[in-house]
Amino acid sequence: MKKANIILICILSAFALLLTGALVLGTIYTPQLKGFIQKGNPSVELVDTQTLPLDGARELQINARSLDCRLFLTEETEVKLLLYSSYAEPYRHQISASREGERLLFEAKSPRRIGTFVGFNREYAELYLPRSFNGSLKFQASSGSLHMEEGTLELGLASLQTSSGVLHLDALRCDSYDIRATSGMVRLESLVGTGKLQSNSGSVRVETLEGEKHSISCTSGIIHLGNVRGDTEIESNSGSIQAETLEGKSHSVSCTSGIIKLDHVSGNLNLRCNSGSARVQSLVGDADMKGTSGILSVREMAGAGSFESNSGSIRLEELSLTGDLKLKTTSGSIRVQFAGEPSAVLEAQSGSGVVRITGFASRGSGSYKTATLGAGEYRIDARANSGSIRFSLSGDRMEGDFLDNILDDIDIDIPDIPDFP
Repeated sequence: MKKANIILICILSAFALLLTGALVLGTIYTPQLKGFIQKGNPSVELVDTQTLPLDGARELQINARSLDCRLFLTEETEVKLLLYSSYAEPYRHQISASREGERLLFEAKSPRRIGTFVGFNREYAELYLPRSFNGSLKFQASSGSLHMEEGTLELGLASLQTSSGVLHLDALRCDSYDIRATSGMVRLESLVGTGKLQSNSGSVRVETLEGEKHSISCTSGIIHLGNVRGDTEIESNSGSIQAETLEGKSHSVSCTSGIIKLDHVSGNLNLRCNSGSARVQSLVGDADMKGTSGILSVREMAGAGSFESNSGSIRLEELSLTGDLKLKTTSGSIRVQFAGEPSAVLEAQSGSGVVRITGFASRGSGSYKTATLGAGEYRIDARANSGSIRFSLSGDRMEGDFLDNILDDIDIDIPDIPDFP
């Protein structure tokens, strides 16, 4: 048998299997498809309302499943969940409400749908919550989203979780929070409280964050923070991190493969950057910064600490030293510019580079030099295996690294959240 005939037989067999499958599905689901596939753009109508009085309730649980929810604050004393849909009755969500002691439960039941990609049907819910409710809110969804565009939601506990939806709130004030999205985006304009923000394969954006301690993490997404008050733990595996202000006692920032940009940091900083660069515009506090294959840069610093880079440079500008300083690179240069005359004993050594100490009397030559700066109160230890080392005073022109300079032009931003349906 010729090769062409064999290929033709295979193609016809595959087509026959597809046709058989289509006939079987058509036999089973043809009755259900009536009324589901609609032409044009069907109107969305209010199809169901569930209401429960507060009456001292301390916990509100919403199981939205794949239903998008819009949250509104009211002056009433009842919790309402309204379902809007353009689907015919058999193919829309079903919502229910129940009470167990101080716990209110609103639940959506997903319908059985075939070919949800057909037509222009839409469906969502509106949740009306009294402002007087200050207990625990627990929102859970599979592919549903939660949106609150106006107002401040004040709670004791906020537990908001979705698998592939969006969590978007205007303002949230609570004692503690646990906000998580598996493959969706988390965005808050203002958040007050202590807790955890997490998105696995989505992004996190918070404009204002205030509380005792915050934990923000992404597996493969961007973290964008505005003004943050409180101790922080920020982690991203394969995404970048940007923060405008971090104000607290201590901050831990780590990124496996991305860029870290911090504008203003107040408090001790522990920073880890494996395969990317890190730039801090200003730092008031001690630093422990380590990088594997990128630049570590601080433009203005009042503090002390340790800086270490394997295959990247270390660059400190306008440094006001308040303690001991340790600098180490494997294959990169070290540049330090003091804001004024420091009080330290300096020792610098390079394996295959030149050491320069400008503006101070130094001893040694070539790749090893020592100097006593001022009263010699602190100790500065600089080591570079295969790179040059330079110390100078403010005003002395410092040659910048190319990658360090372009960090200023990189804007780590997150796309806007799509409009609510």
